[in-house]
Amino acid sequence: MTEKCNFTISIEAALLSKWETPIELDDDNNPVTPDPDAPPVEPIRKLLLTDPTFRYTFLSDKRRVKETTGKIGVAAGEGWSELQLSSSDEIEKKQRRMARQTDMGQSLSNLSLLKGRGPEAEAQGEEGDEDEVEEEEDEDEDGEAKVLVFEKKHPVSFDENNLLDFNDFPFVSFTLGDNCEENPTAVFPPKPKPKIEDTSASGGEEEVPKEAEDEEDQPKPVGRHFIDTKTFDLSGFFVGETEKSWTWGDKFQTSEEYLCTNNNNSDNENDNDNDNDNDNSNFEATQFNDSSLQDETNTNTNTNTNTYTNTNNAPSFQPTTPKPPLGLRYLKITIKADKPILTGANIEKWNPVRLEIRNVKDLPGVRVTALADKHFVEPTRFKLLDKHCYPCYSIVRMFVGDRVICPRVVRTNEANHAETTNWNHVTSYLTGHIDRQLLEESIENLPFTVELQDRQPIPKQKELDAEAEKWERMLVGGFSLEEEEKNKDKDKDKGEEDKKKEDKKKGKNQNQGNEGGPQLTQPLDIFDVDALRMIASHEGWKTAGDSCSHGIASCSMKPLLDQSTQLAAAYSKNYTDKPTVKVPKIKCRLNILQEKRRTIPKGGLDEWDLTEGERLVRKTGNYLNDGDMDIWANCTRTRESSTFGVTCNFANTLRTLQEGASQRTGPPDPIIFRPFTRAVYTFEYKAVQQLQSLNKAIDRVNDKALRETMIGSLMSYQLSEEEVTRANSGELNLICGCMVIDDDCRMVFIEGTVDGMASVLAECKRMHQNDWSCRVLSNPDIRFKERIYTEFNVDLKKIRLREPLPMLNEMPEIYNRAKVSQDCFEALHRLGLIRHANRLDEASNLQMFPTAPMVIQVESKYGESISMEDILGVRPKKKIRSWDVKEEVFVEEDEVIAEEKVVVKRNADTDDKNPEFDKYLSTRTSKDFLKEQAELLEEAKEEGLKRIAARDAADALEDPVRFVYSTQKLAYTEIKKEHMRNRLSKAKNCTFTYSQQFTSQTVSMVDGERLKQVEAEESKKAWKTSKGFVYPAPRKSSEYAVHPNKPSQSRIEILTEEWIENELHPENVKREIELKEGQPDFNTVPSNGKMIFGGLEAPKFTREFVSNNIGSHTQLPRGKIINDVNNEFFNSVHLCGEGLFVEEQAEKKKAEEEWRAKVCVDSLDFLVGGFVEKDKTDPVDRVKDILDGPALKKSLKIVRNAKLPSGKRVPLRPAPFSMFQDAFEDPKDFTEDLRPNDATTYLAKNETTGMGEDFYRYIHNDSGKPKSQTFIAKRKAAPLDYTRPEIANDPRFTTGH
Repeated sequence: MTEKCNFTISIEAALLSKWETPIELDDDNNPVTPDPDAPPVEPIRKLLLTDPTFRYTFLSDKRRVKETTGKIGVAAGEGWSELQLSSSDEIEKKQRRMARQTDMGQSLSNLSLLKGRGPEAEAQGEEGDEDEVEEEEDEDEDGEAKVLVFEKKHPVSFDENNLLDFNDFPFVSFTLGDNCEENPTAVFPPKPKPKIEDTSASGGEEEVPKEAEDEEDQPKPVGRHFIDTKTFDLSGFFVGETEKSWTWGDKFQTSEEYLCTNNNNSDNENDNDNDNDNDNSNFEATQFNDSSLQDETNTNTNTNTNTYTNTNNAPSFQPTTPKPPLGLRYLKITIKADKPILTGANIEKWNPVRLEIRNVKDLPGVRVTALADKHFVEPTRFKLLDKHCYPCYSIVRMFVGDRVICPRVVRTNEANHAETTNWNHVTSYLTGHIDRQLLEESIENLPFTVELQDRQPIPKQKELDAEAEKWERMLVGGFSLEEEEKNKDKDKDKGEEDKKKEDKKKGKNQNQGNEGGPQLTQPLDIFDVDALRMIASHEGWKTAGDSCSHGIASCSMKPLLDQSTQLAAAYSKNYTDKPTVKVPKIKCRLNILQEKRRTIPKGGLDEWDLTEGERLVRKTGNYLNDGDMDIWANCTRTRESSTFGVTCNFANTLRTLQEGASQRTGPPDPIIFRPFTRAVYTFEYKAVQQLQSLNKAIDRVNDKALRETMIGSLMSYQLSEEEVTRANSGELNLICGCMVIDDDCRMVFIEGTVDGMASVLAECKRMHQNDWSCRVLSNPDIRFKERIYTEFNVDLKKIRLREPLPMLNEMPEIYNRAKVSQDCFEALHRLGLIRHANRLDEASNLQMFPTAPMVIQVESKYGESISMEDILGVRPKKKIRSWDVKEEVFVEEDEVIAEEKVVVKRNADTDDKNPEFDKYLSTRTSKDFLKEQAELLEEAKEEGLKRIAARDAADALEDPVRFVYSTQKLAYTEIKKEHMRNRLSKAKNCTFTYSQQFTSQTVSMVDGERLKQVEAEESKKAWKTSKGFVYPAPRKSSEYAVHPNKPSQSRIEILTEEWIENELHPENVKREIELKEGQPDFNTVPSNGKMIFGGLEAPKFTREFVSNNIGSHTQLPRGKIINDVNNEFFNSVHLCGEGLFVEEQAEKKKAEEEWRAKVCVDSLDFLVGGFVEKDKTDPVDRVKDILDGPALKKSLKIVRNAKLPSGKRVPLRPAPFSMFQDAFEDPKDFTEDLRPNDATTYLAKNETTGMGEDFYRYIHNDSGKPKSQTFIAKRKAAPLDYTRPEIANDPRFTTGH
């Protein structure tokens, strides 16, 4: 039991008020028109909150502190007292008053006019002395609410259980509520509908129950129980803090200054945003516009709310703290403890870890890249964030990824958006109750993260109202339980116990008094609702980054395991001088990385209703160094990267040494039971022998452990709950794991007890050093406390990837959280890392083992079906059935088993050692080229600066104007080159160069570009005429007397030459034929006379072929040949004459007669009404069938006489004519069923009559155009009188003759 600790709660608050002119109402609640001669009505102050109170609660359920303050008023009372200012506060108040008189002089004069004082009275006040000014200031502040203080002391004592409960949830919440009738959020439970009996059967009238009559008289809800809630972290009291305070607003600021400042900030926005839905305090702030108070006073306008100030005279003082809750102008909450919670031995026992978030620097704000968006970052780049987002805060997570050691997150206090934000927030966690080795493992592997929330958008007003209504409904109860279940967001991460506790708090019982009816929620105590609201806020901190962009930074806690203190203790056993050591401490600055929102709605983000300013604040912040990002914010410096300032340390050192008996400094540490170890096998897909040996080794261990209880094979065996418990505790020796397979590689993750894994590692040893073909990570000395693959049972879980793992890790879509979940991405990332790991220690420290849920996510997203080759490593046997012998024959495919390569060395070992050269390298001093290059660059830079200075001095005397473009005449570089050439050309018999080593750097004394221009101009002069291009070209006078058909000069020259026959077409070259005397020439005309060749029938013989006569000198094999002459052989189709034409006509006529003989119809034409063609169909023919007369075709006959399977005849006949005898009726006008027009519901009004006007369906083409475009002149233009002198002498109206 710790000593009793007294907590003192102190609340300083000041109410916000406004000036309001009383309005006289008549009996119908209408404003009465004031008398113009009557004096103006003096305004009065009105508070924005009615009887407000604070509620606060903290500590656990059994020892919870619950308190409600008295009602806050204008002056002290009901437990509130007036704040006593210190001497420094008095000085600041006087300085603020003097600044107010200077900066808001015009506003104060307007205020005087508003309160009934004229200019004369104001002038008299200015002539008075300082005492009169102070009295006038006091009079101006009459009615302003004072700053009040509430204090109460709460004695609290902690035992061990309460201390741990406070460590898990060390938060205190303050809730503001009031009894305001305007804009209430309180609700009434719905009344049950009364049952009305049906009396119509008895003939009586229905009797209306009294409850139904009084339903309209039910009072309206009044009050707001949950205006605002502030939740704070008190865990810093564990590590020596005794006071925490949080401030909103300024206690010296008046209501007029507060409203003027807020209104001025909103009126100066240039982004044309409509923020009525975004600002949770708009219901009062929007009433203070920039109209003139004096004009309203002079015109005696009676309005419900008058304006206090002109925004052009806004006060120069701007608060540095966030805005206070609605209805308050100042709030400060302070919690004090008379002493720290942990002192002395308790600090050593619980050993809290202290984490301080000091500040954040170089925040980016909103970045714009276009000049048109410059107004968004004026006057500062944080303007839009102040307008559309919550104040800046951060969320701290210790031991990220482990919910057992530290299940809570912490939220710092709020701060205004600025380049540098100071929090100095201290939080702590007790570690004395945690298993020490488990804590060390978490410190080594789990970092702490700080999440920056500077871009969390403010929800719409309707969302805030719905949130308030949810808590109000819990407070009153009486709502349908089914409706509440539909409206409630289900939390899947909550356990059954937490859900039962929450259901019990919400009153979800069996509703015994309402049997048979719908179950209703029970009313809750308001402090229970506050506790639920505080829990909901804590859960909202965990998911704050799900719905908005943010920044995040992480830091490893491994330096906290420094053993310098233990080394000093061991050293002091043998030596007298003990070295001075300190407790390990982390103090650094963490770079902030930008992060998008973690979850995206299924249908995407709806930003169509957002303004441009709201879209800019939702973009990810540029927290890293981004160069000249403030160019449009009147600042061109380079911004540094955003960083967190953090400090982390333990109260006492954590580790001790395992010294010998002579050097022991304390008792030995307990050893945690770590019965499990793991191994990773990565080998090629075709390494079948290694796969089979690994499967056999795993099956042998699992079969031995489950031999007594197992039924069936290991591949289908499911572990029972008892076996899972025994396996997780280490009693059951099982090997579990998974196998990730792709086209090239297999990765096998196995885990089990040390004994079981030892047998597997003994059978599946590493045959050679780890390389890309085979990699084995195993070390029995690296132990683990728990299993992660038990849910996969005893058979290895096989996951077949659709694509190779390296290809999946390079896909851009894995970084899109809308497509790939965080667990799936993390699994792919860990699988890729473990393929490059060389030691199991490295994989353990960096947490490379993918968990079972991660592996399942990968299988669901990128997995495909598993084949037998993936499972066994070989292709299965094909089964072929022989139908003749009715037996199955198994045919094995060619099984190629990839044996592991055995390297056979055929050469001697390479002599790669050279001790002399290694010794020389250790003593050799190499030349520092980088240093030499840096010196040369420095010299060149100095020389360049001198040259630039000399050039600038010369330019000041010549021509200071410079132009950087290079293709114009005024190019600065070309002008200087020309000056240099003119100066150097005066030197004779010498050459100038830029470099002594390279001749290409010789200075040319001729301007090459100028020479090219001159040559181009000369070239143009050669083919261009002086008069320019004229088409058609003017003709000479001699050309007019030439005949139009005169040949050209070239044709005339050709005609003068001598004519040569066939000059252009000579004869073909051919061979000359000389006939002998009396030899006739070859006759190409066929003749039927004596045949020399051709013109014969196929040859015939006197007998059949006899093979025995082959080679006989007396008989031929086939006898004598007979050649018959073919008289038609030389007849040609080209020489037939008219005979062929007659034959073709006869054949055509014969084919036509045969076709006509087959025609069955009477006419070959399609007749309509007895005519071959007709313009339109005869109305009578619409009842006729398409077939005229009886059917003659076989298919039509079948259709005409069709029968059903039952034998019933269903002949197809045309429809009867009677079906077309119905009388024709006009279609009904659809406008008769439409709703009649009601002029009272029209939104548009006629300016002349004041009556409503319907929607304009027809818009003229000239609508909206200026008169100059629609003007039509109808008057005819008079003809011109050419006899008038001004027209006759005008060349525009003459022909020029």
